[in-house]
Amino acid sequence: MKNLSFLSLFLLIFIFNGISQIPNDPTYTYTGNGGITISTIQSKPKNIKGSVYYNNKWKIGTLELFSKQKIKDYPIRYDMKYHRIEIKTKDNVKIIPVSDVKKITYIDNNGNSEVCINCSVYKNSENKFGFYKIIYQGKISLLKKTNLQLKESNYNPTFDIGEKSKEYIKTDKYYIYTNGKISPVKKKKRQILKTFNNKAEKVEIFAKRNELSFKKDYDLSKIFNYYNNL
Repeated sequence: MKNLSFLSLFLLIFIFNGISQIPNDPTYTYTGNGGITISTIQSKPKNIKGSVYYNNKWKIGTLELFSKQKIKDYPIRYDMKYHRIEIKTKDNVKIIPVSDVKKITYIDNNGNSEVCINCSVYKNSENKFGFYKIIYQGKISLLKKTNLQLKESNYNPTFDIGEKSKEYIKTDKYYIYTNGKISPVKKKKRQILKTFNNKAEKVEIFAKRNELSFKKDYDLSKIFNYYNNL
């Protein structure tokens, strides 16, 4: 793990030490002088399937706060149920609410970065909580919002059929951001091509020639990159 900058180290010392905490109470918070709210975590009930985390596994990442401070190179996870970021330290896990985090940059095992921006950064966004993942950023950007839903049990005790457990389900919704406006778009070829207006035909030919799918995020980033460079 890389060494933290002096500022990051100072911030972490401030956050991680001298904080009163109440175990197993996800609603308890303590606000320090820096305006950062911290609490402890609670384990998920055993009768619910699925995961509340954006990434099920810890990922090394950097948090950029609205206060312009940074927490760098720590394993982090985004809890989509309680809208908080978990930071894994040497001793335990600490929490910062999503409302304090402007940007998350994850780094995967191949050294590739994944950038997520707080929804509140985008004016007139229909989403007030959570993050948009940047699929591509340019004069026309493509964003993805992952949402968490709790699917109720459909078990019928009379006939002993159905699923007894509840389950957390993740669904994705895509957005176009251009000229300061954000609007939803379906992840379908026809819908996406409409966003390219009179250059749609050129984009379609490029995608076909390079065997790019309008259903895959990585391919879509190439498609949007081509359009933005026309």
